[in-house]
Amino acid sequence: MLSNKNTLRISVSDQLQAGFLTQKDAGERYLNDHWSGFFYWQNTSQRFRVTVGDFYYNHGQGLIASSPYVMRKSTAALAPFRQSKNDSRPLLSAQENPIFRGIYAGCAPLEWLYIDTFFSRTQHDITGLPVTSISTTGYHRTAQEIRYRDILITEGIGSRLRIALRDLFKISMSFIVARYNPNFNSLSGNSKRRDYFKFSGARSKNLSLSLSSVFKPFLVTGEIALSNDKFTAYQVSAVIREKVAQFALRFWHVSPSFHAPYSIYIDEIRNSKGFYTAFVHRIHARLQLDSYIFIEQSIWRTYFNLLPVLQNEIMLQNET
Repeated sequence: MLSNKNTLRISVSDQLQAGFLTQKDAGERYLNDHWSGFFYWQNTSQRFRVTVGDFYYNHGQGLIASSPYVMRKSTAALAPFRQSKNDSRPLLSAQENPIFRGIYAGCAPLEWLYIDTFFSRTQHDITGLPVTSISTTGYHRTAQEIRYRDILITEGIGSRLRIALRDLFKISMSFIVARYNPNFNSLSGNSKRRDYFKFSGARSKNLSLSLSSVFKPFLVTGEIALSNDKFTAYQVSAVIREKVAQFALRFWHVSPSFHAPYSIYIDEIRNSKGFYTAFVHRIHARLQLDSYIFIEQSIWRTYFNLLPVLQNEIMLQNET
């Protein structure tokens, strides 16, 4: 059993690009079991651009819309120093469940003003019927995996307004509406707890306000988001950057039942609250000390079962 991946990229200039990818996992029948592609164009002044196909769409801290390149615990020491951008780019991805597939358009009528909008229609594998969760393995080898392939259709439409006064101050507002077919269902008597949303219905609405400000060497960013008009989430980061040392502090709170289909929290941290602080010191040109403290409390989406009290967790990590 062999896996296979083929990628083709065409770049005429910075204004015109295209790409296509096919991928097959070991044990799957067809060479094009998964495909990804895009067509990208922007005008010479770079004030207007369009992507047709697969793309990523990132807003603020990623509470309602995030690129697929999210941070994991293994990079937590450096995560606060990497400022996320309110941006969209064409994407070739071997990820079997694409986040955005459709059309994106953005324009900058003024130097300090940017407006964009998108429409996305994606198909996702599910774990079973009724629909309670999305399967992210991407495998289509067994009869059951094939049976539940591409069952859930997610259609999303969103728009964003961004105002930037150079790097000194940036404010951005985004609104996204997603529709599911078939509907998401609640727990329905199943005792599992981690793989389910405390969410039922065919539509999810999200509104987000993101702010960032730079006063060198200080950087402060933050985002607050609403889910279906009542469930909130927020995340705030503060960073001090110097040549030989950097210090950062980040804290967040994602309320129970906060639901955002394009968020980093859809399958990662889930509903939680916590903070971490990180310190990076460059002792020598070839020697750097990275340290961080990561404290997180999970807030489960479902409350049907009494959950055990979790003890403190210690993680030791060595990277070379």
